[in-house]
Amino acid sequence: MAPRLQLGVEFNAVVEEINPLVTFFLLTENDRRPGLFLGTSSDRIGSPAGETAYYATASKFFPEVGLSAYLS
Repeated sequence: MAPRLQLGVEFNAVVEEINPLVTFFLLTENDRRPGLFLGTSSDRIGSPAGETAYYATASKFFPEVGLSAYLS
């Protein structure tokens, strides 16, 4: 069984920030369903320094075509 909680630290040298990184896997992917996870990261698109992004993502690998898809 894969670990369901990942913790880390993100350093952004451009704005001299240190932010926590958290990913929590609600469901791991299997043949019939996507993986589902929640997480945090720095938010660098259209926000001021110091902001944190919170996200939920579903992802699925399709071996027939060798591609993965996700919705976040």
